[in-house]
Amino acid sequence: MNLDPCPPGQRQIITTLNKPLMVSAGAGSGKTFTLTQRIAYALSEDTPDAQPVQSISQIMAITFTKKAAAELKSRIKRQLAGMGLVEEALKVDDAWISTIHGMCSRVLREHALELGIDPAFSVISETESKRYYEEAFDSVIKRIQESDDAALRGFVGSLDVYSQGPASPSIETWVRKITSRALALPEGFDAVVVPEVEGDPSALMRQMVELGETFISCLEGLPKPGKTDAKNHEATTKALEVANEYLLEYGGCTSFEDPNFEAARFVEAFFSFPKTSPKYHVKESDPAFFAEYRDAYAFAAGQVEAAFSARDVQALLRIARAVDEEYQCLKGAAGIDNVDLLRMAFHALADHPEIADAYQTQFRIIMIDEFQDTDELQVALVRALAQPGLSNVCTVGDAQQSIYRFRGADVSVYDRHLASVASTNEAGLIELADNFRSHGDVLAFVDCVFSQPSVFGRSFMSLSASRDPGRIDCPYQGSDPRIEVQLTTYPRGVASDAARATVAQRIAERFAKLVDEGHSAGDMVVLLGSMRCADI
Repeated sequence: MNLDPCPPGQRQIITTLNKPLMVSAGAGSGKTFTLTQRIAYALSEDTPDAQPVQSISQIMAITFTKKAAAELKSRIKRQLAGMGLVEEALKVDDAWISTIHGMCSRVLREHALELGIDPAFSVISETESKRYYEEAFDSVIKRIQESDDAALRGFVGSLDVYSQGPASPSIETWVRKITSRALALPEGFDAVVVPEVEGDPSALMRQMVELGETFISCLEGLPKPGKTDAKNHEATTKALEVANEYLLEYGGCTSFEDPNFEAARFVEAFFSFPKTSPKYHVKESDPAFFAEYRDAYAFAAGQVEAAFSARDVQALLRIARAVDEEYQCLKGAAGIDNVDLLRMAFHALADHPEIADAYQTQFRIIMIDEFQDTDELQVALVRALAQPGLSNVCTVGDAQQSIYRFRGADVSVYDRHLASVASTNEAGLIELADNFRSHGDVLAFVDCVFSQPSVFGRSFMSLSASRDPGRIDCPYQGSDPRIEVQLTTYPRGVASDAARATVAQRIAERFAKLVDEGHSAGDMVVLLGSMRCADI
């Protein structure tokens, strides 16, 4: 194979087959081309004997989407056919080149009898999965609302159960997040560690009563009390009344987890004591107690907030577990979803070492694309399939392009893997910083924005413009600069819809001018933060 046209980074990726590689590939850097060439090189006569690959069946390539997998297969087929490896080209359609879910499905079907599952299982659609989950959530919430569990019932009653919008916090939102993160871990919910609920509410309330009584004594001893002192005296007197009433009725509750603990009454009493500013009575002549009161109140409040936070997390985890159990029951054993595929495949490999050993022997090369959107469970799956030390694994990703954190993807997984590869093969950390897609002006603008300290800072990978201008089918023909930043401001009293209409008008005028100058409307796109204003 002639690798002379390839930049050094691409050439190193293509020819390194027996060491772990971690490739940081920027947008438009030719990573699909590089992966295609790597597979072709592995099957060519140029491959060193240190890593012999006799067939494409010994290569696994994981992509993020089915479309990407189809594109990679198409390119590999053309490349192999062009090299005269027709027999291998004919095997590409059956090769282990797929999404990670496709790979898991294949593992399960190949070993269905050993695993005790139907080899003809079907995967339910996202729509069906969503319907089952919503039904499960509704059922669990209804059971809680009708249960004798006062603490859990009170928790559900204290918050919005359902989301009122994208930015609206709710039990539903948090339960989905917890479930997504938990099921993205190999151990599932068992791996979720929540803090213990610590503290004695009655002791904390008595502490505040003592502080309040001393606070009043200090105020009454001031030679010239001011208006703020009078307000604090009145507020503390009322707070002491409320706190003592609470202790009279609930003083026996020594735990925030006590079934008889009244959270609302406690919060009302505890936080009725006045909060003083850091500048309140700080002169040398002022009693030192005012500073002590401020510190002691802040410390006690921190204990209270920690206890309530731990209670809330524990309640959410209980609800999340219950919803997941109900969801599994509703869809039944035959209803396998995408998460089940990952978890079932992981357990198949973990619980049946002979299956994992067979795949480790089979696959000489494993490549994973879009590694920045990988979670702990997916990494555990790859480790079970790979050779020791991930010596036959090449991962490709870009932390700057991570978009699936809401599904449990964790960029820290990417960072830990990067550190792992650096410790075993520092030369295996390769950057593909050449961009063959975008104009230099666009790349310079992106670099200017995203390399700022408030965004990615120094960690941002700057891309170099490397595309061949002679290969551009439709070069830019506009008379205005390629990059134009328009900032629209408007004074109070102007309706926001009117301002948005002005912005839309400016964009329309710019597009109309580009059309007049020879560009097609089909070459233009508007990216929006949300679809709320798309109809303007």
